[in-house]
Amino acid sequence: LGIGMCMGTFPAALIVPKLIVSNMRQTLPKPPNDSVTQDSFAPMFLTSTIIGAALIEGSAFFSLVTYLLEGHFSSLIVALVCLFTLVLFFPMPGRVAEFTQTQHQLWLRSS
Repeated sequence: LGIGMCMGTFPAALIVPKLIVSNMRQTLPKPPNDSVTQDSFAPMFLTSTIIGAALIEGSAFFSLVTYLLEGHFSSLIVALVCLFTLVLFFPMPGRVAEFTQTQHQLWLRSS
């Protein structure tokens, strides 16, 4: 049961945040606009990171509960894999800077 949920949420954790960022970028005023700086894209990173991590975290907790109720060792392994994957969502300064720079360039090209 935990494996199935994990298989469903892993693709969603990769796709949904990108869709949200794309929609958030479209709500910004069109370039050239001096009010939009590279720092304007940091909240997008925050939102996409929270949503992606929440999807993985939900699978991890579900797998842990499945392990506690049924005692299947495979559920524990799935939970540990999910928890390890959460480390990949941890915001590092370099990742934030790269994200904001990339999104700013995409926004500039959208004119």
